[in-house]
Amino acid sequence: MINEKDFLYFDNSFGRIISEYIGLNDTIVEVPDTINRVKILEIGQGVFNSHKEIKEVIIPEGIEIISNFAFAGCSNLEKIFLPESIRRIGPYAIAGNDSLKHVVFNGTKKQWDAIVSQNKELGDVRIEFNHQSKLSDFLNECLDAEEIRKEEK
Repeated sequence: MINEKDFLYFDNSFGRIISEYIGLNDTIVEVPDTINRVKILEIGQGVFNSHKEIKEVIIPEGIEIISNFAFAGCSNLEKIFLPESIRRIGPYAIAGNDSLKHVVFNGTKKQWDAIVSQNKELGDVRIEFNHQSKLSDFLNECLDAEEIRKEEK
């Protein structure tokens, strides 16, 4: 469950930035997409640094930036879900996370390659591309188009 009260934030000219995670003993953390109805743009520098209790992080669509050291030292972090909207992951964002075995990215390989080109440490992470929702949308569109063609005959 997402609890906005577990996060401190500040605003700049680009949007809202999470500055600190103050939740306690959560093994699964769902980052909110908004705080007080304002869209989150970025997970700030060192937000989850050394939170050893965290095993899984879910980052929602809309967040574009994960700053330097954001998850550094989260030594028990095993899995992270990244939205398609991510366009930059800062240096050492996942440093010291030897347990990280699984990254699920909702974007394309081309998008991931662009992110990795900015942060070489990500090149060694096992990545899974989650295209299921896009594929099912595409298949549903194809089925709808087929139904329209049948009706036209």
